[in-house]
Amino acid sequence: MTVSQIALAGRPRASAVLPVPPRSEGAEPLFDLYNRHFVVVPADTAELKQQVFHLRYQVLAEENSYLDPADYPDQMEWDEYDDRSEHYLLMHRVTGETAGTVRLILPQVDRPGDELQFVHHCELPDLGSRVPFARAGEVSRFAVTKAFRRRLTDGSIMPDVYDPRMGKLPKDDEVRRLVPYITIGLLQGIVHGMLKHRLSYVSMVTEPTLLRLLQRFGIYFETLGPLVPLYGWRQPCGRELCDLLHDVHAERPDVWDILTDRGRLNRELETYAP
Repeated sequence: MTVSQIALAGRPRASAVLPVPPRSEGAEPLFDLYNRHFVVVPADTAELKQQVFHLRYQVLAEENSYLDPADYPDQMEWDEYDDRSEHYLLMHRVTGETAGTVRLILPQVDRPGDELQFVHHCELPDLGSRVPFARAGEVSRFAVTKAFRRRLTDGSIMPDVYDPRMGKLPKDDEVRRLVPYITIGLLQGIVHGMLKHRLSYVSMVTEPTLLRLLQRFGIYFETLGPLVPLYGWRQPCGRELCDLLHDVHAERPDVWDILTDRGRLNRELETYAP
């Protein structure tokens, strides 16, 4: 049992009704700083989906060598789950560049045997008793470009760009402060997709390093089985969305602000959370 599982064991289900955390004095709230620089948009047009597939190709084939570029002459990476998924892009407001993408695979309740993607990799006979497939969404193809992160941290993407909405040049230290939170921005898209489709259990198969990063932000998942081979070794995990957000609210209210768009998405969750 992992540390996070021990911490979660026996905990009663949390209420979805949570107050908006108070604003701290002094430094600009992370929520405001984040929203001045980034925005998450649904990739709901053919053009935006092309950006999604090309970015995934860049990350999986060019930056990490999980895929052979020769197998993707059009430089697009997609699979059979894309047609039943919600896709999101994280956009940099000042330059209009794409920083990352993620998809939410939706359940197919009317097609028994056509479960979420990770089920086919876990091979655990009792998984159905622990994962409520009819109301579960799967986080998948989580991709942030190394090139974008590098340009943010070395200051090459922003110091000479004037943003009239901000009324000033962005500061390097502000940008560097935001780099770890690119991940959180993409997860805001996942929360939006879960609520749009009235799903309440979030699952994924991910790198253990990403799970450790999420724990730094107060985001805890329960492991569902041993590591599985999928673009390297990945950890199957999941959690009730309501419980997950409750922990974030208690431990990292600044992160909760971003995940829930400062409570707006949380108010939607309380209308149907189990």
